[in-house]
Order: sequence, then C-alpha cells, then structure tokens
Amino acid sequence: MLKAQKELTNAALRAEKVNNFRPTPLQPAPKVVQPSHPQADPKAQSWQRNNDWFGQDEEMTSLALAVHTKLVNSGVDPQSDEYYQRLDSRIRQVFPDKFESEETADTRQRPKSNVASASRSVAPKKITLSASEVNIAKRLGIPLERYAREVAQLRRNNNG
Repeated sequence: MLKAQKELTNAALRAEKVNNFRPTPLQPAPKVVQPSHPQADPKAQSWQRNNDWFGQDEEMTSLALAVHTKLVNSGVDPQSDEYYQRLDSRIRQVFPDKFESEETADTRQRPKSNVASASRSVAPKKITLSASEVNIAKRLGIPLERYAREVAQLRRNNNG
C-alpha cells in the first residue's frame, strides 16, 4: 500500500512538471523595429487643432475617419482644400447641434419661430425666438409657448 502511494505521488509530481513545462527559446526574440512615422501634414495638424472634438468624441471621430476613407477612395487628395471642405461639410451636416455656437459663412440661417403672445395685453404681440432660444427650450423640454412667455417677461423686466 505504501509503495503504491509513493508511485501515485511521483506520478502526480511528474504530471505537474509536464503541465508547467515551458520550453526555452532556441534563439533570442528578434527586436521589433518601429517604422518611422512620416511627417504629419501641416493642414491635418491645423484641422485637428481647430476640431478639438477629434479623438475625444467617439462618434464624431468615427464619422471623420469614415468620411476620410470615402474621400480618399473616391480620389480626393487628402492634402487639398477640397478634402477639408468636404470633410467639414459632412460632419456639420450630421452633427449640426455640435456647431451651433460657431458663426460660419456656410451655415444656413434658420427661420425664427413665431409663437403666440406671451402677455394678455389688448394689443396682440408676438414673440420671435431665435434659433438658439428654440434649441434651448427643446433641450430643457419646455414648450415653446411657455419659453416665449418667460422670454417676454424677461424682456419687459429689462426694458421697464
């Protein structure tokens, strides 16, 4: 019985050694040489500085990379002005709310929203909300009429 126990223990030790065996490499691992990165295009660097969302906003960055691939595959030179105009145009088209605060020449003027009078005066008055005021009301989840009443009240308080 004792002999069988010793053989069982030896077998378990050998199995453990086999399971933990790691062959030694015959040759040292070759050193990986990092490819040198070409100098970045100055236009690309300038564009990235002007678009601080790039690399920060995952969705916008993914779109920019997809548009880049599409433009390059369609033959547009990625160092041309046309490339950056088309890239910016597409990103602004998909994410107009991200660029509301910027006043650019190619941004369309949105019509102003007219809502009912904010006061109950005899003379009918209409409050015209700017596009940014409409967006603020929507983001806050406030109906436009209620927001217009508050704007009218603020304007009355500031004027009188």
